[in-house]
Amino acid sequence: MNPSASGAKLIAQAKTGKMSVEALISGANGLQAQGQMDDAVTLYTTWLKHHKHPMVHLIWYNLGALVQSLGGHAQAVGIYQQCLHIAPGFAVALINQGLCHEVLGAIDAALTCWRQISELPALGLTEEALEHRTIALNHIARVVEDFKQYDVAEAALVESLRINPKQVDAVQHWVHIQQKTCHWPVFKDLPAVSEAEMLLSMSPLPMLALTDDPVKQLLIAREFGRRKFNYKEEWLCKGRKLKHDRLRVG
Repeated sequence: MNPSASGAKLIAQAKTGKMSVEALISGANGLQAQGQMDDAVTLYTTWLKHHKHPMVHLIWYNLGALVQSLGGHAQAVGIYQQCLHIAPGFAVALINQGLCHEVLGAIDAALTCWRQISELPALGLTEEALEHRTIALNHIARVVEDFKQYDVAEAALVESLRINPKQVDAVQHWVHIQQKTCHWPVFKDLPAVSEAEMLLSMSPLPMLALTDDPVKQLLIAREFGRRKFNYKEEWLCKGRKLKHDRLRVG
């Protein structure tokens, strides 16, 4: 497919070897905003062929993220590898590469990517690096649970919550594993997480298995809806009466 006029102009500039990183990213973002995804991919690949830059691994990462978003997971794995060859341990590339491996069914490869991040010594890591570590740990817990490695999943979540105890989804996942493995009572000591926070992290269905108290069930249902959908009750009808020719249920 031939590039669009705007895409062709940018690609021609990239071939000169004189396009700045800022101009490249701005141009690629503009093409994506116009729905010209193939042109954006060609722009990145053309720039990479004709430029050298100290931060070139970021361009490989951007290209990988774009190709991944278009469903090219196998190709994206190789692109992320190019990024990691230049910048070993680049966390966001490892996280995304792991997700691509997971989609492709290469679960061990996915876990290897995330463990490279999760097994780094936590001492001295920046706030951003710690955030990447929690993401990797949460992915590990999510995936190994599917293989009934509940102890590994629980340990990963505990470590994640030790870094950042304000992760409601991680708390919910941890409580869910306690229920799934019949570790009663489900509310046990967690780093800097209170029992009330554990309770409020739950979703409505697991709550039905925990208590038949209708007040608690309503509380959790409302909290879950607020957290996940952020709808206000008054938005659902705004006082209007809806009229339809046919009876509608649900």
